[in-house]
Amino acid sequence: MLQPDTGTTKQTENRTDHKEKTMMKPLTQNHTQGDAQAANSGWTLNKALLALGAAGPVLFLVVSTLLGFLDPDFDVMTEPVSALAWGPLGWVQTANFYVLGAATIAFAVGLYRGLEGRGRMGAAILLSISGLALIIAGIFEGTPPGAEPTPSGMIHGMAFFWTFIPLPTAFALTALRLKVERGWGAHAVYSAAMPSVVFGLVVIYGVLGSDPGDPLFPIGGILNRVLIALAFGWVTITAARLARNTKVRAR
Repeated sequence: MLQPDTGTTKQTENRTDHKEKTMMKPLTQNHTQGDAQAANSGWTLNKALLALGAAGPVLFLVVSTLLGFLDPDFDVMTEPVSALAWGPLGWVQTANFYVLGAATIAFAVGLYRGLEGRGRMGAAILLSISGLALIIAGIFEGTPPGAEPTPSGMIHGMAFFWTFIPLPTAFALTALRLKVERGWGAHAVYSAAMPSVVFGLVVIYGVLGSDPGDPLFPIGGILNRVLIALAFGWVTITAARLARNTKVRAR
């Protein structure tokens, strides 16, 4: 009786297994390389959110500056940027507030997705509150300095403060998170210094420079712009660094 040649059978099986592995290996390598390229190149959702966050403050200040030049009745020294909504192109400044608010919320989401660990949720919530307050400031028009207060003007004034009140804590939470990240030491120090700067400017402008008769009212408009530039300049700088240096997680 003939017995099966077990040696030949094993060799055949080994050749078959080797052939299957050889055929599958390039497919696995290509799939892995494709995933890496998708994650590290091109536009991911998080990169898009951070890019919007970085562009928002720059666009807001550029548009506000141009509108100030186009309105001959606008006094850049004493009037805040919200006063541009009273001019002939007021609808542009109203839309400008909406864009900055949406960009701040986009940055809040991008910050939450781009960082790991504790503190990111709190920072994202506070930044989102600031963004919502900017949108509300666009919906409700302010009143000229010294004019009779209106409900719309009071809501606008509250929205102004709620734009900036959450930011110092958001800066501090981000600084605590970044200080343990390699390569982020200088930015963590910068973020840690921002709460004092922004809080101090809010007090100086709100108490000493926003109303006629205040000692710093003659430069109140400049203080208003410096406050916005410094507070939201942090958003632009942080968003740009996160988009460039953080390991992006495609989601």
